[in-house]
Amino acid sequence: MTDIRYPVPQCDISLPSTTAPEVLLKLLDMHERTAHPSTTPTTASMTTRVKAEKVKRPVVSASGTSEEWTYFAQRWSEYKQATRLTGEDIIFQLLECCDEALCKDLTRSFRNLTSYDEPTLLGHIKSLAVRQENVMVARLQLQQTTQDRDEPVRAFSARLKGQASVC
Repeated sequence: MTDIRYPVPQCDISLPSTTAPEVLLKLLDMHERTAHPSTTPTTASMTTRVKAEKVKRPVVSASGTSEEWTYFAQRWSEYKQATRLTGEDIIFQLLECCDEALCKDLTRSFRNLTSYDEPTLLGHIKSLAVRQENVMVARLQLQQTTQDRDEPVRAFSARLKGQASVC
């Protein structure tokens, strides 16, 4: 009676030839999965990964409203988290968020933009990107806000909340 050896040179396993073929196949399969996982591709490595779409960088432009600034600030925070920005990359990416006109205004007003930290640079951008509004004007606009004819309730509610946040 001869033993059946596993066909991998580094393996010393052998099974008796009297073992039933079905059992032999199961034992060899179990041994292969546990003792030699890298020799054959597993189902986990054969599955295709879905490639996530790139995160779109938010954009800020001059002469915006405070509501638009709040939206930009929220999107900027999410973008930083999603792209795992650190160090100087934060400053460079933040400057790339500005449209061309705003970037020119920033450069004219504040020299050497890359030397600032993020909160200071955000403050400088906000000072040029957001036109100052009178709170009473914002409140008056809120009071006069009505739902458009074909506007869904949720869209109207979101618009109201946005205007209320300015007040």
